Amino acid sequence: MKLDLESGLTNNAVAIGSTRRILVTPPPMVASKELFLQKAKVLNLELDFLSSAQAVKIGELENIIHKYDGWIIGDDPCPGYLLKNARNGKLKAVVKWGIGMDNIDLEAATELGVAVTNTPLMLGKEVADLALTYMNMLARQVLNFHLSVVAGDWKKPIGVSLKDKKVGIVGFGDIGKNLQKRCQAAEMEVIIYEVNDLQKVGFTNLEYLKWPFGINTLDFLVFACPLTESTRHMFNMEVARMINRQLFLINMSRGEIVAEEVLVEGLSKGFLRGVALDVFEHEPLPLTSRLRQFENVIFGTHNASNTSEAVSRVSFHALEKMNVLLESN
Repeated sequence: MKLDLESGLTNNAVAIGSTRRILVTPPPMVASKELFLQKAKVLNLELDFLSSAQAVKIGELENIIHKYDGWIIGDDPCPGYLLKNARNGKLKAVVKWGIGMDNIDLEAATELGVAVTNTPLMLGKEVADLALTYMNMLARQVLNFHLSVVAGDWKKPIGVSLKDKKVGIVGFGDIGKNLQKRCQAAEMEVIIYEVNDLQKVGFTNLEYLKWPFGINTLDFLVFACPLTESTRHMFNMEVARMINRQLFLINMSRGEIVAEEVLVEGLSKGFLRGVALDVFEHEPLPLTSRLRQFENVIFGTHNASNTSEAVSRVSFHALEKMNVLLESN
């Protein structure tokens, strides 16, 4: 990992007012840093970029985080003791690039007076697009015949249609709502697993079920819910035993939602017909993971929201939110 000290306030380009130093760690934002330097300059934010494959190691953060007024964070570890050390330095605000804040000790942040927010309603369409792509790839065995052509063969595997298939969407926030629209456009039967009744407003025509009731009737199961203590390993062996037909499973939320050993057993025994994973319990996926042995698994790199349009949208919003937090803190 490398700390890039190319900031939004370089050489003579110093804006009027007090400059605030910001650490930026989300990989998509780091990779597109040139797009945001001018915006940062206008807001008097000096950006330092720390690159990583997925998340910065805690040891690296311990050495530098106290130097910053703010942190635009990705999936990097942010435990209470790190926040305490950072607060003893300069840190006043943390903005999550994206939605899920399960990697941040929010209770400690509140106690320490560190302002924390996220960037909701920014990435749902992009993640839903990829979820539907994964569903089609599994249903039509796209990866199978692509690899056959690469190998010099000409296979024609028989797939299944999305039309009239039943899909269960776990979570009905921004991602779930956008995926529901896409599935209905594909003429699929949609059921929603959601505990937050407020998210049902305007969608009274849908079927809502309590998890995991009815899982044995599904053709597809897509996870798009936040990671909490109640959702951690919600797809476990007890739930898997309820499946009496082949199921396609797609996880777009957090790796810890689904117990990896259950996926391995499901694929081995055949009650999971195929699996697509954008997220994993351990990221990047270890070379020793048993999931690597199966041909009917599609791997992502926790990259479902990473389009140029989405990165620009979220990153500008994150900078604006950081400016507001720092000005009010």
